[in-house]
Amino acid sequence: MACTTEKDVNQVDSLKDMLQPGIVRLRTSFLEKNRDYAVLVPVFATCLLCMWLNPSSASWLAQHGVEPWGLYPACHYLVYALVMMFSVHGFVCCFETELAPLKLQGTKPLLTQGRSIAERSFFALLTSLLYAGYPLTSTESSSWGSFLVQWVALGAIWDIWFFVAHRFFHVYPALYKMFHKTHHEYKDPNCFVAYYVTYGSHLITEQLPMLAFGLFFQRDVLIFSLYYGTFSTYLHHTGYDISSIEILKLPGVSTLTVGCFLPHIPFISQAVAEHNFHHEKFLNNYALSFNYLDKMFGSFEAGRIPGAQLFASMAKNTESASQDDVEMEEASFTQLKDSTAADVKLLADKYNEELASNLVKRILQMLKDQDTPEMKLGSKVTLFEHGVQTATRAYRDGASEEMVVAALLHDIGEMHCPSNHGEVPVSILRPFISPETAWVLENHEVFQMFYYADKVVIDEATDTAEAKQQRDFDKNRRDLLKKTVPDQAWWDSCARFCEDWDQASFDPEYESEPLEFFEPMLKSVLAREPFWFDKEHPKRGVCGVEKMEE
Repeated sequence: MACTTEKDVNQVDSLKDMLQPGIVRLRTSFLEKNRDYAVLVPVFATCLLCMWLNPSSASWLAQHGVEPWGLYPACHYLVYALVMMFSVHGFVCCFETELAPLKLQGTKPLLTQGRSIAERSFFALLTSLLYAGYPLTSTESSSWGSFLVQWVALGAIWDIWFFVAHRFFHVYPALYKMFHKTHHEYKDPNCFVAYYVTYGSHLITEQLPMLAFGLFFQRDVLIFSLYYGTFSTYLHHTGYDISSIEILKLPGVSTLTVGCFLPHIPFISQAVAEHNFHHEKFLNNYALSFNYLDKMFGSFEAGRIPGAQLFASMAKNTESASQDDVEMEEASFTQLKDSTAADVKLLADKYNEELASNLVKRILQMLKDQDTPEMKLGSKVTLFEHGVQTATRAYRDGASEEMVVAALLHDIGEMHCPSNHGEVPVSILRPFISPETAWVLENHEVFQMFYYADKVVIDEATDTAEAKQQRDFDKNRRDLLKKTVPDQAWWDSCARFCEDWDQASFDPEYESEPLEFFEPMLKSVLAREPFWFDKEHPKRGVCGVEKMEE
């Protein structure tokens, strides 16, 4: 007879908790955080309803043989789009190992999970129910020739519309932030990213064109274009060149691949690699289905060869290992005290060579690692965006070059040691920046408490006067530093750093400079002589590093 253990009971209780209505309702919080879906969708739905209820417009549509698409077809498409999205993703996950040679950004792992991505994609596709009220011609193509001509024409017109809108999104920062930045949160996408969009973007690039096409193209052409286009955009966002999968090899005959069976126009249809490159670099390849517009306007990039990045990385590692084993020059000592002058020169040369090549990259990578949706940590911007925004504000306020660099990197240690995170960037920059800037960077987290420490209430029902007094004390901890700061001007600098730049930089609408804008400043600061401000500093010349090349 089986016995129910305490562990079983706890698991059942946990499952019950997960299924409580209060927990399930949290999933609808998406609409509370994304007002474009909560507001624009009902507004657009109302416009569609008015179009059919208005006698004039309804009469015109009826005279031209146009009728509503209907709720059942709209639901059918919605189910198809959702099932296909999960199916394509499931296929890639199941065969991740076998598909590795086809991965376009081969050095990055496949993103197999992402509830927030799937959630936004679900709500974006849910708006497909609006198609129930879309006008659609009641006639179908008279022949296969007519169907093909209309399909190509529709694709070409849609491609032009998408190219113009998409390019505008990227050219104008305000439009990019409003409509398109969300879609680019993932540089190495999976198929859920295809509809990881704001509703404004979805409305402009898909739903408005569909509204117009329904008046001019045969219904079978439009429906096929929608269904196939949805499948195609999933393939374009998998991160793999699925079209290159080999299906059949016959002697004396070219290998048949998945791409051979996908509707396309040779030489001008956009390849998966081209759109993936757009996600990786944020630029070029703006078209939807074809690449001739990008070639005409100088925005075409061929994209990566599937697996090339992975194979290059493997080859580089093999070559590096070979050089380490055979060719690399090594010092003679096994204990540092036995080193010779030649050994020390060799080590110093290698240090300086490596630092000149990779130090800036390594530091910036610490910041780039914070450029993921998870690094929003409940705020409206990621830690990466917060750093870049802080640096931009400092730069535009006329701060010194080293202070701008300090602002850029001030929170790179936040997820490593939160209560002491200012020590991380200051440890990197201290030899190259003034003692004042180092003090500001080292103590900024204490000054930041002034803006939130008094609001940390764990439980309002049990809050006490003593707890409130402690919070007030924490809020003003920065005043304790007045007793130890070497110069009152340093304290004032830190107060300004936090008031004008740090605490103010959580605005998703602020137009920051790109990271590349600050890279020359970081290089300039790191090119200074270490501890230039103190010729007698005991750490001058450590590791044989005297000055990096700019």
